[in-house]
Amino acid sequence: MSVMILGGKAKGMNLAVPEGDYIRPTSVLLRRRVFDSFQDMSGKTFIDICSGTGAMGLEAASRGADYSFFIESDHKVISILQKNLESYLKRVKNNKTAFFIKTSTFESWIEHFHTEYRKWDEEKQKNTILFFDPPYEMRELYILFTKKILEGVTWFKGRSWIESDRQKGLTFSRWETYGDRVIKSFVQGTSYIVVIDS
Repeated sequence: MSVMILGGKAKGMNLAVPEGDYIRPTSVLLRRRVFDSFQDMSGKTFIDICSGTGAMGLEAASRGADYSFFIESDHKVISILQKNLESYLKRVKNNKTAFFIKTSTFESWIEHFHTEYRKWDEEKQKNTILFFDPPYEMRELYILFTKKILEGVTWFKGRSWIESDRQKGLTFSRWETYGDRVIKSFVQGTSYIVVIDS
């Protein structure tokens, strides 16, 4: 499987990927669609949850994100992610993105993030993007994300980009309950990314 950065300072850079079907990176076409719509990431804090290879967070950095956070629970995958970050830093001269890697499950990380996020200034809070892409079949994680970030929550002021699959994950109709908070959606085959305002 070949995964590369599609745009920005590191355009064309190949990323290391674990052998076999150990992880499932966001498809090239789906990643291209969402980043064609949100090309300029300057001023953004991009948090790549269940980050795998780090393709989404590195794409955001390549397009100018101020901060890229990578949240991943698997130590084997973390080593691939670190390798990709090192390759990125060698390739991009005068890198201005601050990078952070956290080995953690979403459940553990979200409690810590809640505390840290409240210390950020309002501008940074509003310009934060949470990209959530767990294994599609882990529906309970999607439900937990909605409870912690989207439903009846006032502390998070940024946007959520949620990737799922209409067959293996949550049907798209699950997000229709958020009405006009759904800003955009991008579909490739049965997979999709939905963008939801807080």
